[in-house]
Amino acid sequence: MGFQENIYLGYCSNLQSLTGLDVSEVLVLGVRECNQLTDTSILKEARKVKNVMLSSEIVGISDEADTLLDISFVESFGLAESLVITGCDFSNLKDVSALQNLKRLSISNPKNLTDFPLLGENKNLNDLSITAPNLTDLKGIGQCSNLKTISL
Repeated sequence: MGFQENIYLGYCSNLQSLTGLDVSEVLVLGVRECNQLTDTSILKEARKVKNVMLSSEIVGISDEADTLLDISFVESFGLAESLVITGCDFSNLKDVSALQNLKRLSISNPKNLTDFPLLGENKNLNDLSITAPNLTDLKGIGQCSNLKTISL
């Protein structure tokens, strides 16, 4: 498969791995409700991505085999300007300080998010929205001096 500038994967209920996908030139990445997807390691190679939309929610009665998307790969998206995350597993995402171009961060219904990931001294972030968090600590945003909007 040749390179793609936009990749959108939606409701791929049996997709388990993205191995073999060329993500080196991806600018827009969307992954929605692919609840069997466990091997996302290739996404660390999507270093040019600017807009990211990730969604992984298990609602109602679900198959026990369904898993929430591990989004630790976003740490490598240094050029990302917009990051929208719904659901998803934050267990392995602790530090997003490399995302210095991030202007907008939206997090809804996060799983396993109690301490906000470290954003470092992000001078570009001006819009932060967090819905339904179980947060106990927001100190990860402490050095983002240009935040204009914070919605909790």
